[in-house]
Amino acid sequence: MSFAELTSQVGDFVMETGGGEGGGYVGVVAVGEWCVAVEPLGWSAAMDERLARLSAGSEVVAVTRHDYADDYIGYAVDGSVITTFGPVTPDDRYGVGRRWRA
Repeated sequence: MSFAELTSQVGDFVMETGGGEGGGYVGVVAVGEWCVAVEPLGWSAAMDERLARLSAGSEVVAVTRHDYADDYIGYAVDGSVITTFGPVTPDDRYGVGRRWRA
C-alpha cells in the first residue's frame, strides 16, 4: 500500500481504539541492503524489548519523534540493545544492561 493508504489505516485504527494502542500498523520497504519500517502514530517497535527482538540476526536503528512526549533513538545488534538516548540529551545513554554518561 502507499504511504497515504498506510496513514489512513493508522488513522482509522487510532480512532477505533481511542489511541491507547498506538498506530497498530507498520509499513516496511526495502532500501538497498536495508529495510525501513515506519510506524505512524505508534511507538512499540522502538521499545527496548521489541527493539532487541527485531535485531535478532541483524541490526536495527529506531528513531521515535513525538509531539508531546520524549523523542528516542535506539540501536540494537543481534538481540542486544547497544545504546538508547534522547536526541536532546545524547550524553545520557543506556545500553547493554547499564546506564552511563558519555
